[in-house]
Amino acid sequence: MSLSKQLLALLSTLFLVIFTVNFVISIDNIRDYLEIESKIHAQDTATSLGLALSPHMENDDNPMIETVMNAVFDRGYYQEIKLVNGDLKDRLTLTNDQLFDTVPAWFVRLLPMKTATAKTEVSSGWAIAGELYVTINPGYGYLQLYKQAQKSFIYSLLAFAIAFALLTLTLRFTLLPLKKIESLAKSIGEGNYTTIKQLPWTTEVRNVAMAMNSMSQKTARIFASLNQKIETADRNLQFDGLTGLGNQSRFTTELKQLLSENIEGYVLLIKIDDLDDLANQLGNEKTDQFLKDFAKLLKESSTDIDPINSYRLFGAKFALIHKTTSVGKIATFANNITQSLIDFGNRYQRQDIAHIGITAFNQLSTRKNIVASAHEALEQAKQIGSNSYFIVKATDQAKDLMTWKNLVEQIVDNKRYQVKYINQANNMISSGENTLVMEEAFAYIKDENQHELATSTFISMAEKYDKAVVLDQGVIARVIKSINTNHIKHPITINLSITTVRSGHFRSWLTNALKNHQQIANQLIFSLSAYTIKKHLPVIPEFIDFIHSAGAKVILKRYEPQLLPFDELKQLKFDYLRLARDITTDINNNPEKISLVTTIKEFGDLLNIKILAESISSDQDFERLKNIGIYGASRQTI
Repeated sequence: MSLSKQLLALLSTLFLVIFTVNFVISIDNIRDYLEIESKIHAQDTATSLGLALSPHMENDDNPMIETVMNAVFDRGYYQEIKLVNGDLKDRLTLTNDQLFDTVPAWFVRLLPMKTATAKTEVSSGWAIAGELYVTINPGYGYLQLYKQAQKSFIYSLLAFAIAFALLTLTLRFTLLPLKKIESLAKSIGEGNYTTIKQLPWTTEVRNVAMAMNSMSQKTARIFASLNQKIETADRNLQFDGLTGLGNQSRFTTELKQLLSENIEGYVLLIKIDDLDDLANQLGNEKTDQFLKDFAKLLKESSTDIDPINSYRLFGAKFALIHKTTSVGKIATFANNITQSLIDFGNRYQRQDIAHIGITAFNQLSTRKNIVASAHEALEQAKQIGSNSYFIVKATDQAKDLMTWKNLVEQIVDNKRYQVKYINQANNMISSGENTLVMEEAFAYIKDENQHELATSTFISMAEKYDKAVVLDQGVIARVIKSINTNHIKHPITINLSITTVRSGHFRSWLTNALKNHQQIANQLIFSLSAYTIKKHLPVIPEFIDFIHSAGAKVILKRYEPQLLPFDELKQLKFDYLRLARDITTDINNNPEKISLVTTIKEFGDLLNIKILAESISSDQDFERLKNIGIYGASRQTI
């Protein structure tokens, strides 16, 4: 019950209690007053009537006796007037048993009134000639009492209605700021650090509002500070400190992103020849300048053509990613950069500066295959001559795509896939150590020759041929069955493709599925990758709200700050966040990674997001993550 309703109920109850007590006392006082007035009136009537009858009492047959008594009795206020003679025998009795229908019987039973009777002696000369009894009709008293009770009740009820209306308005205006404070508290919990502009006038509520504003502002500053720390730490982890180029981690992330988006292009792997000998000749300072100049050469060579991303992987190895499908463009670019290398080598009196291995990538490629192909091309380039390059061209895909289409349809339609469970994450909190808090459902797929297929490639082709939704539904159905059959108690994550996320048919299907298994809905955690969210951000918030309304939860997997800043992440209301492996690998020996994960964990605490890590191979890294306080982590199985 709301505070306003509680206050209204309390005050209304107090009013009713006070009204009831006052009403009862008032009616009782009026009844006592009427009884006393009746006695006085009866006595006055008896006395005055007795005096009026005294001159006529000598003769019992005197008609004036009856005339005088009737004159008084006809006023209607009397129930009985009785005259007895000296021998106490009735001489004349007048009665009136009139009842008032306007007075309910229950009222008479509830408030009985004493009938007032007065007696007086009637004399004749010096002798007592008889006695006169006057009894007041109580009906008149009941009528007056009932009318007074009605009037008191109506006025009291009117007063209560007016007071209730005024109280309701007062409470509404008084408690309205509490709704604003409640809204502000929810906004802070969701990561929106607003303030109440118009402060309430009630002192206590005003103080609470000011305290909430102060907390919101402080939290906003903390959030901004943490965000700045994440940006700084992430930049240090994503870019080479010497050359300013992207590093190995950034190269891997961006290549994965391109593959997930089915973008085609070329990777250029560049290796400086004999960098160790050059360092011995030039010394550390000049070698650093050499590397800076070399990085500058790569950047300048990329300015006049399509966008190219450049990276220093480590040591003498550099890489470029060219988003083009034209072999002619990539060959022209390779020739231009080769000439630049020759000119650059002349500045350092070196004929052989570097070699370039170039390989194409497309929707059928995997990151490992691309890197291996680029290294093979680099070795081929070394065989050609100084400052040479070699291009591994894209193969003809027409037949492969048709083969993929048939393969995808056969596997999905016939459910020729397995669902296995990986990434078993244990609780990192000391009180729940070694408790399984989550595992991931993963589709394992083999072709007709029982060769295992790359799942990412298969999913990409399933999206291309409109089979991704059916595949995801099949995986979910098997997970639900496994939870029920094996009595699983921990949550299980299920990967979804973007096609499934956007599908209205899938939402209808999932709604019905979870209605039939509502008791396990909160164990289903639907997984979205950071790459997918970055590209399709407009549809994600609504989908997350849908999942929450169905009773399930959502996890953001492979999270890296450069893909999705926390300013955007805080609006999405994820329940879990799983860090990319590059962030946690060798974290124990990397202060920048420690700082980054610590800050992300603090962000998670602010936004009620549980942070997890996956495939931790080192015991030292595992202990470091445990000390940071993340929710859970899985170990790498060898």
